Amino acid sequence: ALPGLIGPATAYARVRGLAVPAALATVVLQGGLLAQKDLKTPLIAIGGSVLLNIVGDVFLVSVCGMGLLGSAYATTAGVWIGVALLAWLGYGKGKNIRLRWAIPGRKFWVNFAKASAALCSVSLLNNASFFLVQAASTQLDVASCAAHQAVWAVWQVCAMAGFPLQQATQVFLTKELTTNSGGERSLITMLLKIATVAGLFVGVLCAGLAVAAPGLLARDPTLWPAMFTLAPWAFLSLVIVGMVFVLDGVLMSTQDAGFLAISQVVNVAGVAGALYLVLSSGHGISAVWGTMLLLYVARLAETATRVGLRGCSKRQRKNRAVRTRGGGAAAVRLSS
Repeated sequence: ALPGLIGPATAYARVRGLAVPAALATVVLQGGLLAQKDLKTPLIAIGGSVLLNIVGDVFLVSVCGMGLLGSAYATTAGVWIGVALLAWLGYGKGKNIRLRWAIPGRKFWVNFAKASAALCSVSLLNNASFFLVQAASTQLDVASCAAHQAVWAVWQVCAMAGFPLQQATQVFLTKELTTNSGGERSLITMLLKIATVAGLFVGVLCAGLAVAAPGLLARDPTLWPAMFTLAPWAFLSLVIVGMVFVLDGVLMSTQDAGFLAISQVVNVAGVAGALYLVLSSGHGISAVWGTMLLLYVARLAETATRVGLRGCSKRQRKNRAVRTRGGGAAAVRLSS
C-alpha cells in the first residue's frame, strides 16, 4: 500500500465504523417492515438517507474541502438518519409493532445460528471481494487510487439502494411459496424488471457524476480523466447489481443459501486471481473495475442458471406427478 494513504484511510475507516451499528439495524428494521407489506416507509427512509449522503458529500467535500474524511462523515450521517427514519416512521406511536428492548433466550440464538450461518457466509464473502478490489486500488499510483475512491463512494451508495429488492423478494416469494398460489414466476419477473429499471437509473446517476460533474466528487482536476474511464464500468455493474440482489433473494427464499455460499467462495478466489494478473501485468484502475464487473456478470450467470434449473426440475417433478396420477386414473377406467 502507499504509505501516504495510510493516515487518510485510517481516519476514513474510523468514521465509517461509526455507521456499522446503524447499518445492521437498518437491515433488521427494513425486513420487519417488508414482512408487514409496508414498502412506503423503507422507500422514504432510504430516499432520505441517500439524499442526505449526496448533499453532505457535495457540501463537505466540495464546499468545505474536507476530502475523503468529509465523504465518510456524510455517509455515516446518512446511514444514521436512515435508521432513525425507519424507527420513527415504521415503528413509532400508532404502528402495529412497537420496538422494545428484550434479551432473547438460548433457544433463539441456536436457531438463529443455524438459519443464518450460510447467509452470513455469503455476506462476508461478498465483502471479501470488495476488500480485494479496494486493496488492489491501493497498489496503484496515488492519482488512480484517489480517482477510484471518489467514484467508489458513490457506487457503493447506488449499489446498496437495490438491497431492499432482495428483502422484498424474500418476503413476498416466501408467501407465494407458502400459499402455493402459483404466482412465483410472475413475481420474480416483475422484481427483475424493477431491478433493471432501478439499475439503469443509479447507473446513469453514478456514471453521469463521474463524467459530467467530476468536480462534485473530487476537487483535483488531475483526477478527472481517470474518473472518466471508470464511468462505463460503474454504469454496467450497477445495471447488474439489482438483478443479482433479486436472484439472491429467490435462492434464499427456496432454502438454497448454501449454493450462494459455495459459489461466493469460487468467486472470491476468481477475483483474487484476476486482480493478481491485473497488477502483475501492469494494468491500471480500469482493469480493476473491469474485474469487479466480471464478478457481477459471473454472479448473475450463476444465480440465474441455478434458479432456472431449479424451476425446470420443479416443473418436471410436477409434470411427472400429473402423468402418474393421470396414468393411475386411466388404469382405473380400463379395469372398470
